[in-house]
Amino acid sequence: MYLSSKASRIRQREAQKARDNRAEIVKALSLGQITKRDLFKWGILTTTGLLACKNGLSPFARSAFADVPTGTPRSPLFNAGKFTQRMPRLQLQTPMPLTKNANNEAVFPAGSGHPNAKRLSYHENYNNYNGPPPNPFRNPITNRGPMEGRPPGEFFAHQRWDEFFPKVGYVMSWGQCVPGTRFHPNFVAQNPNSVWCYGPGRFTQGSLPPFLIKGRYGEPILARIYNNTPVDREQNGGFGRNETQLHFHNAHNGAEAMVPPAPTISPAPSTTIAGARRSPGATRSIRTPRMSGPPGPTTAPASSR
Repeated sequence: MYLSSKASRIRQREAQKARDNRAEIVKALSLGQITKRDLFKWGILTTTGLLACKNGLSPFARSAFADVPTGTPRSPLFNAGKFTQRMPRLQLQTPMPLTKNANNEAVFPAGSGHPNAKRLSYHENYNNYNGPPPNPFRNPITNRGPMEGRPPGEFFAHQRWDEFFPKVGYVMSWGQCVPGTRFHPNFVAQNPNSVWCYGPGRFTQGSLPPFLIKGRYGEPILARIYNNTPVDREQNGGFGRNETQLHFHNAHNGAEAMVPPAPTISPAPSTTIAGARRSPGATRSIRTPRMSGPPGPTTAPASSR
């Protein structure tokens, strides 16, 4: 579907115009200026949800200059050669030991500044707080709503909390990329809102390559992720929303964390679980009771990986 490097300038301009038109629609959708219903009414989207096969819009439509698809402009490579750059290794994260307190909460190391992990959502604390303002359990970025996106109640509580009490924890943020982020040494540096990615720590900027967590069989893990993307939805580089969905591979996660609809994180530090929105400033905690592995006991020797 990509144009040949030998395509005429007229064909390249035609393809670029179609790409610009698509980008304009995506931007308007991301900012809420239009809806998918509007696109259906206007005949731009088909019943299957795909762009209508129209010249000047779809790369699969026939060209105005020839009986072939319009195509998509080739992406600039900035003179980067094929198979000349080593694949970056994932960023290995350092686990933090968690201990249990008298309230049956998972406590992060002293001085880390991370709130305890709980079976029930901090939404409960936010709703039940009767002290003087401000509410200490509020979203610290937006100052609206609870600090955790996970809804209140037993339905969204971490399953079998006592049986698989988390032994180690990880804290990361999803936010704007750090200055100088590039996909290849030859490529231009990305703008902060061109790429949102993960980074270690609370309310930090993201970096590439992505993170890697090494878990042990039988060692329950709790990963807390803060949404550090811009609160203003228009600060999105013209694409996407400041909300995300994520899940872990090769790990057993409770349905309250993974069941569809997947948790959505909105800007602010909130934690979310099944079907809940996480706003900027909110956090989401994902508990992995047991790493994937062969059937057997839930404990293993310290040397087992």
